[in-house]
Amino acid sequence: MFNLFPRFAVLAFAALTTSTAVQAQQAPAIAPSVIVAKAEMKALDKQQDFLGRVQAMEKVDLRARVSGYLTSVKFSEGGMVKKGDVLFSIDEAPFVATLDQAKAAVAAAEASLKNAIAQLTRTKELAANGNASQSTLDQRTADESAARAEVLRTQAAQRQAEINLGWTKVTAPIDGRIGRALVTTGNLVGPDSGTLAVIVRYNPIYVLFPVTQRELLDARQSITNLDQLSAQVILANGSTYTEKGKIDLVDVQTNQSTDSVLVRAQFPNSDGLLVDGMSVRVNVSYGTPKQQLVIPSSALMLDQQGSFVLVVDADKKIEVRRIVSGGQNHGLIVIENGLKVGDVVVIEGQQRVRPGMVVTPMPQTQVSKS
Repeated sequence: MFNLFPRFAVLAFAALTTSTAVQAQQAPAIAPSVIVAKAEMKALDKQQDFLGRVQAMEKVDLRARVSGYLTSVKFSEGGMVKKGDVLFSIDEAPFVATLDQAKAAVAAAEASLKNAIAQLTRTKELAANGNASQSTLDQRTADESAARAEVLRTQAAQRQAEINLGWTKVTAPIDGRIGRALVTTGNLVGPDSGTLAVIVRYNPIYVLFPVTQRELLDARQSITNLDQLSAQVILANGSTYTEKGKIDLVDVQTNQSTDSVLVRAQFPNSDGLLVDGMSVRVNVSYGTPKQQLVIPSSALMLDQQGSFVLVVDADKKIEVRRIVSGGQNHGLIVIENGLKVGDVVVIEGQQRVRPGMVVTPMPQTQVSKS
């Protein structure tokens, strides 16, 4: 009697499992959710993308102009400096001594000149009375000229000594941000010791990029002056720099090896996000805007047959639609053929669906609000 209970339990469990499996087979499959957007008309101007490099408007390599031991570094690395700020100090004692010697030489030369003038004056008086020869007068005149020249020479040496003393203070020639100190206190520096630090003026800042002759001619046919060009920087992480730039220079020479012309754009850079030497992508807009059919770039897919998108039809089923793309513009794909205004395309979740599958479309605006 006790052996019948386990057998009954096994049969009940098997029946329950079978019933659950049948219910699972009969339950309708849940339609997967996909993010969608509609094909729409937008007024877009022409665009071209270029690879560019950031260049500081002003850049100064600080160097020592006199030789001596570095006694102090007077700035915070990476901080802002003003024109005239003292950044490095070189031991000034030898230069003070040289200046004192120069001042003494000037004083001696001035005393010699004073004596030479007095001698010349007396000789002229004697010569006028016939008591001095012409040769003596000529000699006194030459002595006075030589003494005057010696004063000029010693004064020049004094000015040079003053300049050298001033050069023991390495100052900022421009306003800007200074990098790290490349030489530390106690080292012997001089004109041949290399760069002490670098200062860059970062606001505004330049971005330089090469443009082929064909692209340049295309742009010139669409505009009458550079003010009609607008530039935008795309950073290395794919984000767009918030400030727009202005094209201010098209070089007058062509690089014959690449058949390109260097173009320069100027950007505000108050937050210092753009750094000298940084590699960026430059998006240049030009021409009169015109209405074009566009979809988000994330909707575009490629295979061996070419470009296509996944369309959600009126029955919420997935359909493959072959398209002809007119390229990318302002982050959107321009559609020349294959779609019409209002068509719903999948922009996220393509890997979860296949043609003919019923889906739950979620508009992009609804997702962003949630």
